[in-house]
Amino acid sequence: MARFRKVETRIWNDEKFRDLSDQAKLVFLLILTHPHMASLGAMRETIPGLAAELGWEEETLSEGFREGLAKGLLEHDPKACFVGLPNFLKYNAPENPNVVLSWIQQADLIPECEAKKALVLRVKIHCQARGKAFVEAFRKAFGEPLGNRWGNRWGNPVRTVCQIPSPSPRIRTRARKNGHHSPLQRRKKLSSTVGSDATRSIRRRGTTTTKAMAGKSAATR
Repeated sequence: MARFRKVETRIWNDEKFRDLSDQAKLVFLLILTHPHMASLGAMRETIPGLAAELGWEEETLSEGFREGLAKGLLEHDPKACFVGLPNFLKYNAPENPNVVLSWIQQADLIPECEAKKALVLRVKIHCQARGKAFVEAFRKAFGEPLGNRWGNRWGNPVRTVCQIPSPSPRIRTRARKNGHHSPLQRRKKLSSTVGSDATRSIRRRGTTTTKAMAGKSAATR
C-alpha cells in the first residue's frame, strides 16, 4: 500500500465536498488517507471497522458514509467489504509505467465484485489517456485479453489499444514514385531478379555446352 497520499488543496473549493457535513468530510478524508487504501483507489474495509478506528458509533459513521455515497464520492459493496474512491486516480496518478506493473499485486487484495470490475476499467481508461507506455504496462500486469489470465474476474476482455496504422494510399503512391517499396514488394522484386539471373545463367551454360559439342563433332570428322 502507498505510504503517501496526495490531497488536492482545491478539495475545499469542490461543491460536492463542501456540501458534506463535518462528519462526512472526516469520513471521506479517513478513507482517502487510510493505510489500507491501495494505489488503485480501493480497499477491503467495513463500516464497523472504520467506526471503531474513529471511536464512533457505527450509525454515526454510516450517516457520514451515506452522504459520500449520495454525492458519488465513495463506492461501497457491503457484501464484498469493498470501499472505493471513484476519483482517486485523478489526483493520485501513477508516476511511471512501473507503478502500473506493481498494481496487479494490490489488485489481488481488493475483494472481487462488480465495483472491482468498474475499478479495473477506470485503471484501463486512465492508462489509455497516459500513452503507449502505460497501456503496455497495463497489458503486462492485467493480461491481454484480460479474461485469458483472470477468467471473468475483471469482466469483458481488454482489447489492444495501441496499433500501428497502415500507410495511407497517398503515402504509398508517393513511395512508389520515389522508388521505395514495401518489404513484401522488395521480396517479390528480389525473387524475380534472382529467378531471371538463374534463367540467364542456365541459358549461357546451355549455349556453351552446344558450342563445345559442335566443336567435338567437327574434330571427329
